[in-house]
Amino acid sequence: MAYFALMNSINRKIQERGMKISELERRAGLARTTISKLLQNNNTNPTLDTLASIAKVFECNISELLDEQAKEKSIDYNSEENSEKLTESRFEKLSKNLPWNNQLFATITNETCDYLKKIDKDPTFENILNTIMEIYNYCVIKNDGKFDSRFQEWYVQEHL
Repeated sequence: MAYFALMNSINRKIQERGMKISELERRAGLARTTISKLLQNNNTNPTLDTLASIAKVFECNISELLDEQAKEKSIDYNSEENSEKLTESRFEKLSKNLPWNNQLFATITNETCDYLKKIDKDPTFENILNTIMEIYNYCVIKNDGKFDSRFQEWYVQEHL
């Protein structure tokens, strides 16, 4: 689900700017066909560096590339298909009624990406999203909606 939202977000930003995929690849300093493969579902795990390069061209941060998925309210967590996906990706503790906090999500995303660069880790896209979601859950449920850098660092060290 998040991967397709990322594809949609990139496609939308390309169209909004009247840009070609090859131009985005060139401006982002990516190998030719990197974004083409991503948009054609041939690369479902872009690296953090790839996402950061794309975000830089669009003059946004990584969380804004992912924000479309995070804002989706139409996900039915009770459906069998989504329930299996959530369980498989460590989201089984996700509360159906978890409130949305855009600022917290952006902070967690940016701080986690900065920390991953600092410790020189480059996990897959899916692992980054899982990590961000787990940190978000913790911050909302256990920390009164406040970002906790100690938990974030511990979680990254233990799970990535």
